[in-house]
Amino acid sequence: MVTSLVQSGGLVDVAAGLPVTVSGGSLPGGGPTFRGSDSYWVAAAGQVLTLDLGYVLNFIEAIAFSSYFWGDGRFIPAGYSIAYSTDGTNYTTAVTVTHNTTTPVHHAVNITSARYIQVTVTALQPGYSYADIAGLQVLSSQGTAGGGSSPWSRAGNGNNDNTFLALTGNVGIGTTSPTAALHLGGGQIKIGSTVIADGLGSYYA
Repeated sequence: MVTSLVQSGGLVDVAAGLPVTVSGGSLPGGGPTFRGSDSYWVAAAGQVLTLDLGYVLNFIEAIAFSSYFWGDGRFIPAGYSIAYSTDGTNYTTAVTVTHNTTTPVHHAVNITSARYIQVTVTALQPGYSYADIAGLQVLSSQGTAGGGSSPWSRAGNGNNDNTFLALTGNVGIGTTSPTAALHLGGGQIKIGSTVIADGLGSYYA
């Protein structure tokens, strides 16, 4: 179970684990901002999802989502818009899409300040009565590895699995310049109480 999604390149998913409100439809598994295997929004045309980030956030650079079945274009919205607001009343449209058949979708945006993000489903795929949205990500460079003190976000879905995922690049523990997919900057690797490797190049059966 992935409970937090961390982007490399100085971006972090600030939406992970935050609750959403919707004008209609249903929110299995907590909805599309939770990272469970069955977390998504089922929506009809004209329905709106609103995400409250909790405070006014700067430097939102991308917004992305997929359908429940990754890569399956039958249930991704054919038309949708994405808007943002600092006060929850006055919204500015950042993205408008018609005739979409692609999933996942990823939109580069330049949102300098926003607390609220709205996704409105405006059209469904031909022959289908609903759409679904999963894995909704709002990617920001504020307060991340690129400019802040913490590169991690954590979903608040109540389980105890603290797995973090970087989509690209290297991950470092004890080093700020990782040169491998996982780079340990010294110390030991343990499984339970058993040491299986150390920073001196020794491995233990």
